[in-house]
Amino acid sequence: MKKIKLSTFLDGIFIFFLSFFIFYSLIKGGVRKISTASLVSAIFSSIITLLFCYLSEKFFAKKDVSLLEKNRYDAFCRTLYFLSDKEIFALIKDYYLKKELKGVIKSGGYFIEGKLFVFYSFTPENVSFDKVISAYKKTPKGLSTVFLASGYDGACLEFFAPFEKVKLYTIKDFYLCLKEEDLLPEIELPYKKRKLKNPFKGVLKRENSKKFFLWGAVFTVFSTVTFYKWLYLFIGVIFLFISCYLRFFKNFSEKQKTELI
Repeated sequence: MKKIKLSTFLDGIFIFFLSFFIFYSLIKGGVRKISTASLVSAIFSSIITLLFCYLSEKFFAKKDVSLLEKNRYDAFCRTLYFLSDKEIFALIKDYYLKKELKGVIKSGGYFIEGKLFVFYSFTPENVSFDKVISAYKKTPKGLSTVFLASGYDGACLEFFAPFEKVKLYTIKDFYLCLKEEDLLPEIELPYKKRKLKNPFKGVLKRENSKKFFLWGAVFTVFSTVTFYKWLYLFIGVIFLFISCYLRFFKNFSEKQKTELI
């Protein structure tokens, strides 16, 4: 039997009590005995908890990895604009050496004799048709022209689609190839993002999920004995959902192998 992670187990306990208080406040109004309401709430909460743990182990872990991968990819894209030509050529060279292909820097590109000529243009703007044509003209006959860029003009992609000797790749292709060969560089961004001040920053922290849970539990329990039942229930459920959001979704801020040959 597969063991669940401790983090999933603790989250499961959290989900159980959160579900219990919501079900209890809803069921207590139609059931006289507290023991009956508690038992039914516990049964429903157990089902919800087991379903959560199953989905968490099966799907959520993969989603966390995908999110982390997306963050790394976004950082790589932003950073690539600030690399020098020397640094970019070093990445290209290391990649092709992994493929046992030696080359030299020549005419603004990376030339691999008898194989291909690699060019790049990592800027925020899309590469135009003229730029790819210029690279193609520099490539000796019989060799392939490989171009790496952030993006391409629509006309450019459409025109070169049937060309076997002209291969257009994006930053994503470049990233996946470097990752596949364990060549991704560790690069610090040369700037920091300025974030707008959030007036709720001190309140909506993940650490405060327990406080929201406690107040939510108090309000939902009181909704079974107070005159303004639905008001207390509404406030309690809102607090419980905020608690759930802070615990599971607060820090949540999408592979195909490619070869640049």
